[in-house]
Amino acid sequence: MRGKNSGIVYDGWFEFGDVIRQELKGPKGEGSVIYPNGDHFEGFFHLNYAHIYGPAYAADGKYTFADGSVIEHAWINTSDDLEVMDLIGIYPVKRAIGPDTITPFYRHKINGIEIVLSEKPYAIEWHNGERIQDLEMDSYEYRKIDENRSVLTVKLKNGIVVEQRSGDTELNNYDHRVFKTHLGSDVYYPDGSSIDFWGYPLKQLKPFHGYMTVHTTDGKCHEEKWDQGELVKLENEKWDVRGAKVLQLPDPFNKNDIVECWVWNGHIDYFYRRWIYDGDMADDRPNGIGVLVGDSVDTRGRRYEGEFKDGLCHGHGVFTYPEGGITQDGDWMEGVFQEDEAPDAPIMLNVWLHGDDTEKTKVEAKVGKFPYFTGFGGLRIDRIEKRCITFAYYGEIKLLTPGETIHFYNEIDGREDHDGCVYESYEYYLDITWKP
Repeated sequence: MRGKNSGIVYDGWFEFGDVIRQELKGPKGEGSVIYPNGDHFEGFFHLNYAHIYGPAYAADGKYTFADGSVIEHAWINTSDDLEVMDLIGIYPVKRAIGPDTITPFYRHKINGIEIVLSEKPYAIEWHNGERIQDLEMDSYEYRKIDENRSVLTVKLKNGIVVEQRSGDTELNNYDHRVFKTHLGSDVYYPDGSSIDFWGYPLKQLKPFHGYMTVHTTDGKCHEEKWDQGELVKLENEKWDVRGAKVLQLPDPFNKNDIVECWVWNGHIDYFYRRWIYDGDMADDRPNGIGVLVGDSVDTRGRRYEGEFKDGLCHGHGVFTYPEGGITQDGDWMEGVFQEDEAPDAPIMLNVWLHGDDTEKTKVEAKVGKFPYFTGFGGLRIDRIEKRCITFAYYGEIKLLTPGETIHFYNEIDGREDHDGCVYESYEYYLDITWKP
């Protein structure tokens, strides 16, 4: 298949969509792309419903440039008409000619600060594929948050630090987590102020087209809009004393669950008030003594007070669950309560999902988010003891003991779409059995 205007050639499965079965239209599954300039991409095309903003079109795989340079694992934006197959993100590039690089891409062009990995590494700022300036660099750090997300931090000789973020994920009602192609930038100045910019990448280290939040040294912030390099005055512009830096931090109870947070003077808002933290901090995360209070649908009323280390509950602390009158008072290690009655070996649970997709499987019981099953994205395990496992599902507490089965139910309401078609509702049942 070929894009009408782009000249992009796609080879792979293409789903043409079905209103009744709620199927989306677009490339899906294993496939490849050949670009008019000779570049080539081969990987897996994800076609998902995003939680709020509608379909999410993206693909990940190997990207090979026409000159033979390679990105082993890259993400591209895709579209149902094959007009868009844009490379986006920050990736190590194995160059066919010259030294390798760490390069940010946006809308298929180099955008941002690139690190050239020569004998003495150096930095170049690019914008929309145009080389803007060479930068006097003091140091850089490239780190992977997980398999798909990364951060490139560049410290310049003048004391300015630029942090470029690549990739994001979004929870949705259909496929649990959808990867979102994304490129954002934070700039930190020597006086302690900073900007958090999202939109078209920076140019000459200044916002170009999009929105940014300006953070001052006294903890205040305000939003600005930029249009093609020009500042646009916003109506009713106000400073927000709860202004914060937007960071990716580990959930205090699960170091492997990285969430978006808003951080300001001594406070942290974990992903839209999932947890609110007040207390001692170091390196923009909980360290020392503090208090966590839940204020979302599935955490409201829960409270942890005690010690923290590197952003995790660690040391002595007390955690209370108002739903079941449960209190965990004792030692915590890297976010996990150290039960006196902890089991001696892993516990395997039999899980049976009844509904649109019937599924049977075995799951190891671990504190934290329960593996995803359709209709039950909010299910989690809060406590594991030798004779009892505590499950929580949007404020509902259920206890599972050896030899027993617990049941969960969820119904997704029917709805009428913009085309007038009415989608039927779905009922889901989840059975979890503990067979010793």
